Amino acid sequence: METQQILFTGKKTAELKKETISPPGINQILVKMDYTAISAGTEKANLLATPNRGDIVEALPEEKAFPIQCGYSGVGTVLQVGENVHDLIPGQKVATAWGHHAACQIFDRRNIVPIDQEGIDLRAAAFAMILGISLGGVRKTHPEMGESILVMGQGIIGVFATAFARICGGCPVIAADPNPNRTDLAKQVGANLTADPSKPDFPQRIHDFTRGKGANIVIEATGIDSALGQALDCVARQGRISLLGCTRFQDSSINFYQKVHRTGVSIIGAHTMVKPDYDSYPGYWTCADDMRTALDYIADGRLNMVPFLQHVFPPEKAPEVFRALCDDPDFPMGVLFDWRNVQ
Repeated sequence: METQQILFTGKKTAELKKETISPPGINQILVKMDYTAISAGTEKANLLATPNRGDIVEALPEEKAFPIQCGYSGVGTVLQVGENVHDLIPGQKVATAWGHHAACQIFDRRNIVPIDQEGIDLRAAAFAMILGISLGGVRKTHPEMGESILVMGQGIIGVFATAFARICGGCPVIAADPNPNRTDLAKQVGANLTADPSKPDFPQRIHDFTRGKGANIVIEATGIDSALGQALDCVARQGRISLLGCTRFQDSSINFYQKVHRTGVSIIGAHTMVKPDYDSYPGYWTCADDMRTALDYIADGRLNMVPFLQHVFPPEKAPEVFRALCDDPDFPMGVLFDWRNVQ
């Protein structure tokens, strides 16, 4: 069958293109998408052909870097199931992982989470995969109630990490970002305190907020190499740092003996690709289980998604939307494409 998808065809260039897809095979499901969500950091990196895109370490020339399928988090309706799929039926609403911005898509069964939360807003459910990434980055630090948690960077991944830091019992939860619009949003989802990491007194402020000890947990969600040095200046002795952001460059100026070895600090790689494929275990849950947990938190009201549901665009607006992603420093935190009327 023929459908439509958004493709990155060059730097800062997105186009709506036709795509031909086959019927679902063994353990596969065909889904008609309702909404797909933009993961701003990842998609901007792809759109600019930034180094460290996936397994690619060096920058590629533009003619080799494109085209790129984009997007990985969405929600839709099952159209058809393939062989060996017995627990899903056509017409069922599902959250999806590792797809792309397209009207219809084929998914492996393990990348589908049935939506059984009654009355959940499908726009919010479209963020389930992105939410699961943030949740996994917090989960890997094994937070305990009453521990101080600093989240560095309040982009889409960071602000959701802030929300989960509050849900898991962090106290205080500190949101760090130089953009006041982002820290205001962080307060809406659970931050107790905010700080500007561009200020020279930033580490001192974090120590002041934590009674001089430093943050028990730091979630580094900026992807900026210098932020790790700041995290080490702000973390408590024997604290944990979760590298949730995809650091795109390398900084060799850190004195690891003084700041990591002597202080007993743990640095945890939190890339979502290290999640187990099938069975969850403490600190490392599957993508599907993290998504399901995020949907439950939305449904029971603990996760405030209202601020993220205000910017919904038809797919034909993709060229303008993605140009704004590259050029606008105040690009909205939550952006969705509405595929309901697109074949």
